[in-house]
Parts: sequence; C-alpha cells; structure tokens
Amino acid sequence: MRLPRFNLATASLAGTAIVERALLGATTFAVTILLGRCGGPAELGLFSIFFPLLFIAIAVQESLITAPYTVYSANHADAQARRGYLGGVLTHTLLLSMATSAAFAAGAIALFAMEKPQMACVSAALGAAAPFILLREFARRVVYAELNPMAAVAISGSVSLLQLAMMAALHWNGNLNAASCFAAMGASSAIVGGFWFVMNRRLIQFRNAPAAAAFRQNWSLGSWSVATQIGEIVRTQMFPWLLAIVANDATAGLFGACAIVAALPTPLHVALSNILLPQFARELKERGPAGADGLMWQATGWLSGVMAVYFAIIVATSAWIVPAIYGADYQGTQHALIVLTLAQVFAGASLPAARALFVLHRPEQVFYAHLAGIVINLTLGVSFVHSWGITGAAYATLAGAVFKAGLGLWWYLVEARRQLKEQGLGELRPHAFGGIGVAEAALEETA
Repeated sequence: MRLPRFNLATASLAGTAIVERALLGATTFAVTILLGRCGGPAELGLFSIFFPLLFIAIAVQESLITAPYTVYSANHADAQARRGYLGGVLTHTLLLSMATSAAFAAGAIALFAMEKPQMACVSAALGAAAPFILLREFARRVVYAELNPMAAVAISGSVSLLQLAMMAALHWNGNLNAASCFAAMGASSAIVGGFWFVMNRRLIQFRNAPAAAAFRQNWSLGSWSVATQIGEIVRTQMFPWLLAIVANDATAGLFGACAIVAALPTPLHVALSNILLPQFARELKERGPAGADGLMWQATGWLSGVMAVYFAIIVATSAWIVPAIYGADYQGTQHALIVLTLAQVFAGASLPAARALFVLHRPEQVFYAHLAGIVINLTLGVSFVHSWGITGAAYATLAGAVFKAGLGLWWYLVEARRQLKEQGLGELRPHAFGGIGVAEAALEETA
C-alpha cells in the first residue's frame, strides 16, 4: 500500500500555511495561558464564552465573502474587473463589520442592564475590536486566494508580535483580562490591516464596484456554507455557555482549558483548509474530478496520521498537561481532555472531504452533516452536562464529531462517484487512499 503523497509545490504551500496559522494559534494559546494563570478559571471562562461569538462573524465573512472570492476571482482575468470585484467584496466586509460591532454593542447594553458588568465589558471590547479583526482576516484570505501564503505569514507574524507586546504591557500593569485581550487583538489587527490596505489600495476599486452582483454570486455558493460554519461553531462551542448556565464561569473555564489543549492542532486544520480550497478548485479545473479526488485522499491520509500521533501524545501526558499549563486550579481534567482530543481526530479527518464538497458545488451536503452533529450534541449535551459536568460535555462533543465526520465522508463518496461517471471516468482502477478510485496517471501527475 502506498502512502499518500503531495507534490513539492503542494507541500511547500501547505507547510507555509501551517506556519502562518501557527503564529496566530500560538498567540491565542499564550493569551489563554496568561488568563488561566493570572485570572483563574473564571476569567478564562469569560474568554471561552465570548471568543466563539467572534468566530461567527469570521465564519460569515469566510463563507459569503472570502471563500467565494477564492473560487470566483480566477474568472476576473482582466485587471480592471478584478479591482472592481475586490472592491465589491471588501465593501461586504465593511458592512459585516458594522453589523458585528452593532450586535456586540447591543449585547453590552443588555448585559449591563442584567447587572453582569464583566460580561458587558468583554462584549464592548469585542464590538470595538471586531472590524479590525475582520479586516485582518480579509487580507489573509485575499493573499491565500493568490496562493501566496508567505504574505499571510507576514500579516499574521506582525499581528502576533504586536499583540504579544501589548499583552506583556497589560500583564506588567496588572490589567490583563478577557476584555483587554480582545482590545489588544483589535489594536494589533488595526495596525497591520490598515497597512495592508494602504499598500494595496491601487488594486481595489470602490467606485462602480459590482458589490450587489458580487453578493448575489457569492450567496449562491456561500449560503449553505455560512449555515454550515455557524452550525459547526454552535456544535463545538456551545458547551462553555451551557456549563456557565448549569454551573458557573469557572466550570466553563475548566472545560475551555481542556478544549484549548485538545484543539492545539487547529492551526493545521485551518491552514490546510486555507490552502486546500484554491488547490481543489485548481485541480478540478485542470484535471477534473479524478484530480480533485486524488488530492482529497492525500490530504485526508496525512491529516489523519498527524492527528493520530497527537492523540497518542495527549493520552500519554493527560494526567498532568492541563495543570502544568494553566495551574493547580485545573486538576481533574484528564478524562475530558482525552475525549475532546479524540473528537479533534475525527474533526481533522473530515476536513478535506468538506472542502472538496464545497468546490464540487455541494455545500448543502456539508451543512446537513454539520446539522446532524448539532442535533447529536444538543440531544446528548444537556443530559450529559447535568450528569457528568465537563466529562459529559466532552462525550457529547465526541458523539457529534463522529456522526458528522461519517456522514460527510459518505456524501463525498456519493457525489464524487456521480461526477466521475458524468466525466466518463467511472471505471478507474482503485488506488490506495483513493477511495472511489483514482487513475494512476492522474495521481502521478500530482505526485
């Protein structure tokens, strides 16, 4: 049996993308360590409760703005048309930023009225930071669409250095908390995102930009994806909120610490997602469904292997790793950590199939797989949390991840077989890690 192989160009792009995402992931990890040690489980709990709300805005941006831009930008070969298209999608980001800030501001007012001042301050800080974070994410995804991850490394590296410097100053002055962390995140993103905009202003045309037409086109592709991503955020991030309601912020912080350690390979997931989307689009255009299928199974094989190694490491160190990172207040988290890490294995293994379905113009199937995972989480989550606390939340997370991964892979196999038959390639010789069967010649072209 052959091991799945990437060609050198794909490996270089993927490696650079992983480094880029690791910079942001390491910065976020440092934030949680400082919060967990300096503020305790309660402060980390606040961070774990509100951070996913920012993910929702980023998910809307990715699904309705940047991911469709990645797919459709190649259709605008003329420089003038591309400038207008980029101006149109940047206008969408500005409108999304305004809506996000308004939502967080309204949340802050409501929380103050409910006499929850700490939560209100965090919501207000996110409202101020969100537009700049969305601008930074927009810049990152635009350079990824050009298959230029080195530019993304420069963006993320600059943001990380600035944010770490700001956090160090906050810690030195005794003002490091969830709200100030989000403020530092927004300030660093404002500096770097603003610099990117100034340097690329000549490539962006706002006047007569086809914003409305671009939105209609993007909506046709991204409407299912935005529902999918928001559903995935709800599925994976609902438990800090549920634990805060059933128990308290400190319990949510314990679960958050386990979830953060279990999700340390997330930069790998996100980096591969960033690079796989344009690669799938290019493979489908140049080599058809067989080429895209070969890339999908290569990515699945490598990602599953890496996640299995990480799971083994966590099992071996689970008795002490969370308390060692976050402090003695985080004892008793071993069982939950192991289960949550296993859930991450299934999440990683299902990622390439989900991105391939998106490029094959079947995003509704990805949505239904995520919806099934949400139903499993909700069905099991409430009773499991009431009965077993953070361990119950971990098992509910695992159940949803397994069901979602299995259903998504099955739908990919069905859709890929259908498209291969339409291309007259239904009788290809099976290949190891090829799933539905990839022609040897097609695979060798990508090796």
